[in-house]
Parts: sequence; structure tokens; C-alpha cells
Amino acid sequence: AGVSAPANSQASHQSTQALVENPFLAVLVGFAIVVGVLLAGRQFIPKVLHEVVRLRNRELFLITLVLICLGTAAITAAAGLSLAIGAFIAGLALSESEYGHQAFAEVLPFRDTLASLFFVSVGMLLDISFVFSHFGLVCLVVFVIVLLKVFATAIPAMLAGFPVRTSLIAGGTIAQVGEFSFVLGSRGADVGLLTGDDYQTFLAAAVITMAAAPLLT
Repeated sequence: AGVSAPANSQASHQSTQALVENPFLAVLVGFAIVVGVLLAGRQFIPKVLHEVVRLRNRELFLITLVLICLGTAAITAAAGLSLAIGAFIAGLALSESEYGHQAFAEVLPFRDTLASLFFVSVGMLLDISFVFSHFGLVCLVVFVIVLLKVFATAIPAMLAGFPVRTSLIAGGTIAQVGEFSFVLGSRGADVGLLTGDDYQTFLAAAVITMAAAPLLT
């Protein structure tokens, strides 16, 4: 076991590097995994959840949800993708099933707690001294992100006939960096796509846009 663990870790790292070096392969693998899991969500997962629901055991239902999430994450990790992406895909698969609303109700109590821990971890990763020493660069990145995201929504809305004010407000509602971007950014830093400074710039810009989000709507 002690020998197999490093071997598995090395194999996982090599598969990840192969995906990084071949973007086309990464897209194909990612697409295949998403399609495969969603198809399984429509065929396999509903049957499993149906049998669990028949037992009328709420704890068992919750445990089954956790196992589905961890299992999907393990599959994506074995394929060289992120654990978080696997968990995200598992959520998509569950939402496709007839028990999606029940599953959401079961995990809802954990959402706020886990979200709090998530943002605590983001705060621990952010280097405040880097923000002050690269303040101009961070502000420029924030400006570009907000500008692109606002106009990416506002322009199509105006072309669809909505008033300018309504279109700009709609754009402002999505001006902040989404939470899932932290997962992608962290993965990019892990595999070397982002340098340490690049990752800190991204974190700083993301945190600032999220903090400024209420002012943009």
C-alpha cells in the first residue's frame, strides 16, 4: 500500500500534465466525463435514489447523496480533472433526477456553513501585502473584469429591446467573479498555468469584485 500510493499520485500527476499540454485532449476528456455523468444521472442515479427513498430513511438518503458526490469526484480526479469539478457535475446529475428537489432540501442546511468555510479559506490564501504592492495592477484587472462582464450582458439585452438602464443593471448583477472561478484558479495554479503572482492577482480581483457587487446592482 505504501508503494502504491506514491505510484497512484505520480500517475494522477502525469495524466493531469498530459491534459495541460494537450488542450484539445482536455476538452475531449472533460466533455466525455460531463456527458457520461449526466447520462448516468438520468439512468442510474434515479434508480438508486428510488430504492433508497423506499426505505424511508432520511439519513441513508443523505449518505447516498454524499457517496454519489464523492464517487463522481473520484472519477474526475482519476481522469486528471479536479475533485471540485466532479462534485459540480454530480450536482448537475442529481438536479436532472426526479429527486433533485429533495436532494437540494437535504443539503441546504450545510450550504451556509460550507460557504463560510470556503470564504475563510479564500481569505487565508489572499496575500494582503501583494495587493498593496501591486495595487495598480489589481485595480486594472478589476476594471477589465467588471467592464467585460457588464457589457457582455448589457449589449445583448439592449439589442433585445430592453432599456439602457435595465440592461446596465442586469450587467451589474453578474459583474463579480463567480465562486467556481476560485476552484478553476486554484487548479490552474496547481498545474502551473498560473504563477504565484498571477494567482494572487486573480484572488485579489475576485475578492474585490465580490465585495463591490452590491454597489453595482
